[in-house]
Amino acid sequence: MATESQELPEIGEIVIATITKLTDHGAYVTLDEYNSMQGFLHISEIAPGWVRSVNKFVREGEKKVLLVKKVNPNRSEIDLSLKQVSKEQQKKKLLEVKRIEKGQTLLQAVKDTAALSDKELEKLEDAIFSKYDFVYDAFFDVVTK
Repeated sequence: MATESQELPEIGEIVIATITKLTDHGAYVTLDEYNSMQGFLHISEIAPGWVRSVNKFVREGEKKVLLVKKVNPNRSEIDLSLKQVSKEQQKKKLLEVKRIEKGQTLLQAVKDTAALSDKELEKLEDAIFSKYDFVYDAFFDVVTK
């Protein structure tokens, strides 16, 4: 995940993006995990074969799982692909996002119930991340053991 600085995604990374604008040549998107950084999905990367109309495959406001094809750090340009993302990659990314969201919900519930300060919550998160990749996994482990 990105930090507050404008970190760029890596080539080959799978990301979630929201379609913001359709053009004849593709679609502009914002990368949800990178502070709404803008990227471009070229018409040739939307689907295999010839794509006559972009809006038959993507719509404004729609979220898509995309592959980062090219990153130009000097100009903060990010080229993406929809057609190169397999169903398995898509499923894995969506599961990861759900785990992150559930973990954040659980942490907020703990914070509210235990009346923790932001600093105390941060310490708890650090302790969890020292053993687990996801907050959700820590809570799941506690519940099942």
